[in-house]
Amino acid sequence: MRRMLFFSTLLSISSLSVYCQAQFEPGYVVDNEGNRTECLIRNTGKVVNPNKFEYRLTPGSDIKTGTLETVKRFGISNSSCQYERFMVDVDWSTSKGNALSTHYAPEYSTVQLFLRIVLEGEASLYVFIGDNGLEKYFFKIGDSEVRQLLYKQYVHEGAVRENVTYKEQLLKQMTCSSLDRSRFTALRYNERSLLDIFSDYNKCIGSPLTDYARLKNKGAFQVKLRAGIGFAGLSVRVNTFDPGMFPILGLEAAYVLPTGNGRWSILFQPTWQAYKTRGTLFYDNGYTEEPLVPSNPGYEHSGERRMITIRYNHIVLAIGGRRDIHLGVKSKMFFNASLASNLIINAKDSYDTEDFFIKPKFRQTSFFVAPTVIFGAGYQYHDRVSIDINYAFNKVVLENRDWQATFTTPVSLALGYILVRSDKR
Repeated sequence: MRRMLFFSTLLSISSLSVYCQAQFEPGYVVDNEGNRTECLIRNTGKVVNPNKFEYRLTPGSDIKTGTLETVKRFGISNSSCQYERFMVDVDWSTSKGNALSTHYAPEYSTVQLFLRIVLEGEASLYVFIGDNGLEKYFFKIGDSEVRQLLYKQYVHEGAVRENVTYKEQLLKQMTCSSLDRSRFTALRYNERSLLDIFSDYNKCIGSPLTDYARLKNKGAFQVKLRAGIGFAGLSVRVNTFDPGMFPILGLEAAYVLPTGNGRWSILFQPTWQAYKTRGTLFYDNGYTEEPLVPSNPGYEHSGERRMITIRYNHIVLAIGGRRDIHLGVKSKMFFNASLASNLIINAKDSYDTEDFFIKPKFRQTSFFVAPTVIFGAGYQYHDRVSIDINYAFNKVVLENRDWQATFTTPVSLALGYILVRSDKR
């Protein structure tokens, strides 16, 4: 019954989250009047610059389309996806051999574009990436207009030559004692090289800067405190003990991967659990303590019933993954899958029998005996508090040479509070 309830809840949550949000993530939109609106933006995962995008004002609301005519700036929060609209002069010359220009001078055309903001400061760097992989970089110093950093390959007298005007453009604009001419001479026309010199220049003149480019290659780390209750029965050979509740307490360390737009995480969850129950133990086929061998079914104590008290303290060590699905600007669903094993704390004192001819001695025979698969789902609000439900399959909690104790349909419910977290991605 609990298994059916768990999977019904999981299916309902999964269906709701997919219906509500799918690929929409927290972000913002700035309209032509400069009004900023927090919203949910569809993250397509594409590297090319868009000329339009889709967004929602709230989870489940109608999808709107932002265009060059209606939006001045937009972005996905805590990511490198930050775009601003500019009217710029662009030289569209390509570096493909069969389409090289034969002119040294740029051939400009004026066009309105969403440029991705690479770095923002007194000196700002922008980029436009086209569908064909064409990369064009732009810059702005202070309150000046945004201009293209000019680089083009062209053919002259049968040979491929380069126009590297961008080096002179920056040399004239970036005057600072820590940047000598050799830095500009060695400057390459790619994001990493340009980003480094823009960053160094802003630092040199004491300008605050925002490096959006580094967000796309940065993971995040967080530590969460988890506390709650578990609910499970216990099976020992032919004996089944009534289900009961028990406390759980633990930590969760999560690393948000730098790929996948921060939707995937690696988890490590050490969780303490204290299970206690009391019931009748049926001695089905006889037993003698180690190092002796088990007795045969005709043993004189076979079939006896005695009361037994079970006190099982252990730490579940789980390693797995998580998938996040954003529901709104401040909330998200998540789904977990983990592989876990038990570190037994009180193996020697876990069972107390009354008037029994022996006291079974259970022990941990191997660190990863019969590893457990755990599936779960949960909800997190404002990157601070969470609630989750988990179900474990075939959870062996104790065993010795002849006996094995297994939790039946173990379900847990836990509240979480994030204690430590680094900057996102």
